[in-house]
Amino acid sequence: MTEGFDERFERHEEMIQALARVWMRQSEMNERMDAFIERQSTFNAELVGLHRDIDSRLGRIETILERMLPSSTNGREG
Repeated sequence: MTEGFDERFERHEEMIQALARVWMRQSEMNERMDAFIERQSTFNAELVGLHRDIDSRLGRIETILERMLPSSTNGREG
C-alpha cells in the first residue's frame, strides 16, 4: 500500500517536467510582454509629440481667429 521509491521518483520527475514546461511558457510570455511594453512606450512617446503639435496648432488657429473676429460679437454677426 505504500508507494514504492520508483513510483514516487517517477511522479516527482513528471511534476518537475511539468513545472519546467510552465516555467518555459512563462518565460516566453514575459519576452512577448517586454516587447509589447517597448512598442507601447514608443507609441506613447509619439502620441505625446502629436498632442504637443496639435496644441501648438490649435493655439495658432485661436490666435488667427481672434484677429479675424471681433471679440464683442463672439464670432456672430450682431
